[in-house]
Amino acid sequence: MTERLADKVLSEQKSTTIRYDRDRVEYPAGPVLPLYAAAEQAPHDEYRCLARLRVLSVRYSTFNGLTEADARSDGFSSLEELLGTLQHFYGRIMPDDTVCIYEFALERTATKRKTLAWNVVLQSASV
Repeated sequence: MTERLADKVLSEQKSTTIRYDRDRVEYPAGPVLPLYAAAEQAPHDEYRCLARLRVLSVRYSTFNGLTEADARSDGFSSLEELLGTLQHFYGRIMPDDTVCIYEFALERTATKRKTLAWNVVLQSASV
């Protein structure tokens, strides 16, 4: 996730993430996922792990079935902003394509953000 969106997670303004893959249905790898963040201009294989997220639920929607409530829980001010960001990040998404919505809760493992962050290098950019 970009640093801007990760900051919204850490400030609890974002409680979902919407994932899309043209060739398959997304599903979380486990009940607790690391929150990785990358600077906007950083190489795609360099991410910082900031926290852990407990997956509370997983649901599916069509792209055109997303709502204003989905946009707000995902940290966006409007549905239009959410849809534009998803298309920018994933490329063209057709109206009937399936997206996956993970609802999560931030797991507090430390009191200061600096103690949560460390640098990691991933083998894949599919975060």
